[in-house]
Amino acid sequence: MVASRVALHSMPDHLLNDMGIGRSEIDHVTSLRFTIANSAQRGRLNAK
Repeated sequence: MVASRVALHSMPDHLLNDMGIGRSEIDHVTSLRFTIANSAQRGRLNAK
């Protein structure tokens, strides 16, 4: 998650805009991705 934030913060604004992310939204977007990935992982573990 930290690596994703660092990578996004290092991107120029025009690339972030192309992806639909504002600079002020980086922390929120990366925390959502982390939460979704963790819940998907838990779902796979519970299904076994």
